Amino acid sequence: MLKRTAFYAVIAFLLLIGLATAAIRFQGNNVLTDGNFTGGNIFIPSYSFHHSNVTIPVTVNGQWENVSFVDDTEELEIGIINDNITFAVDTGGVYFVTYTMLFQDSAGSPTSHVTTRVLNNNNEISGSSVEIDPSKQNSEMEAHNAFMVTLSDNAELIFQFAGDDTTVSLLGHSTFGEHYSTLVVTIRRIA
Repeated sequence: MLKRTAFYAVIAFLLLIGLATAAIRFQGNNVLTDGNFTGGNIFIPSYSFHHSNVTIPVTVNGQWENVSFVDDTEELEIGIINDNITFAVDTGGVYFVTYTMLFQDSAGSPTSHVTTRVLNNNNEISGSSVEIDPSKQNSEMEAHNAFMVTLSDNAELIFQFAGDDTTVSLLGHSTFGEHYSTLVVTIRRIA
């Protein structure tokens, strides 16, 4: 508390003598500002956390399927808006993206291949794609990826998957617990 009080005293003094034009104060969980903030060095965080337990089957071999967050009831987002399929990023910058998708193959002896990816303005993001090969009937398979990408203002991200067998579905299960997810996505602006 003493450090914060000293910080406020220094800022107040600088404001008084005209060497500072702006100040930030913290009140509980709120950030309060005095004066004008200018320049490109102010970092405004953007983040999004979404999850879904929707089941989406492969309907056509090799066709990309958009992942839906239609059942996502616990949205946590600032600066990134999700409309159930598209994530709209307000502010450009460097973003750290992670996702996990769960799949099952109902074939007796699966030989399918499942690939996931993320699109940025309808173009695949380099490093976003992961392929898994289910090998046991109805066994849960996880596709997980983490990558960084530079996004422009108003970028639109879409998460997709494709499989080469219609016995594959984005589908998970939970033996214990009340909440399970077939898809979890986190998007964070880091610079």
